[in-house]
Amino acid sequence: MVRQASLAALDGRAVGWFAPTYKLSQEAIEECARRLRPVASVRQSERRILLPTGGRIEVWTLEDPDAGRSRAYDLAIVDEAGLKPDVDDAWHHAIRPTLADRRGSAWFCGTPKGRNGFWRLHRRAADDSDWASVSMPTATNPWIPPDEIEAARAGMPERAFRQEFLAEFVADGGGVFAHVRERVRRAPAPEPQPPVWIGVDLARLEDHTVCSAVDSLGRQIAMARWNKADWSVQAERIAQFAARFPGSTLLVDSTGVGDPVLEMLRGRGLRCEGFRFTSESKRRLVDNLATLMDRGELELLDDPVQTAELEAYEYQPLPGGGYRTSAPAGMHDDTAMALALACWRLGTKPREWSIV
Repeated sequence: MVRQASLAALDGRAVGWFAPTYKLSQEAIEECARRLRPVASVRQSERRILLPTGGRIEVWTLEDPDAGRSRAYDLAIVDEAGLKPDVDDAWHHAIRPTLADRRGSAWFCGTPKGRNGFWRLHRRAADDSDWASVSMPTATNPWIPPDEIEAARAGMPERAFRQEFLAEFVADGGGVFAHVRERVRRAPAPEPQPPVWIGVDLARLEDHTVCSAVDSLGRQIAMARWNKADWSVQAERIAQFAARFPGSTLLVDSTGVGDPVLEMLRGRGLRCEGFRFTSESKRRLVDNLATLMDRGELELLDDPVQTAELEAYEYQPLPGGGYRTSAPAGMHDDTAMALALACWRLGTKPREWSIV
């Protein structure tokens, strides 16, 4: 779609590019600028590319609910639309009005992520002659060897393969965590049933530190999230969160720089265990959370950030077969990992409690 945006701008048209995250939007600016730089003026601070033809490309992130408001475009491109669960709301309330003045058109591109807003827009083609949809399985790409596709088929869960390689909108998604929205509790958090376990996923700057509390009945009862705080401040905030649940046990990310925070918390008299992330320990952690959700043994807070992260968490095929699980490129997984840490003891034997 970078090519289409560039050609439209060279033709003197106004293009609005919408991406689900800041990182993905930044990649769009850089790629468009690379193609157009000999003749374009790139205004990075304004997130705009101006052409001598009068055309322009303006890049937005859909993390802003008002992305594109008051602008007028000939073409709107929504990149990785499947990663924005309510992309249809963004379309109706922010993006669609930008096309009215110029009678513009829109493209929605991406990989299916269950039957979310992208799927709802995809379905409109069946009933509305102004809409069209195209599905392109991986096999239509001449640069992907057929044996690589077959290796992925053999090594991935069937619903994940259908989503990632066959471009199907699979019920409950082809991602790692199924039935996410069914597990969300709309009522206020109940009184916790002890014991309470608290998962702590640590971050210093760009990502967020998240505390997530789950009681013995598998009910998520509280969550806190922040970023850009030094370790002593983080330790204080974590201690304040834990103080809401006397007798609780914390399972803390102790990978690398997490060790000092773990010791700070222990120095405050908190009961803490460390969890060191490796490819194997993270796989077990994620598998445990996915199993609890599949069985209906977990009840979640109604938090839109957490819901979006859980729905987006995906299987990614590895060269030569097999797969790994992770958040899509450009997205965070802080709330998902804190929840997984909090739920570790719900689905494991006591001897597996600490992985340090």
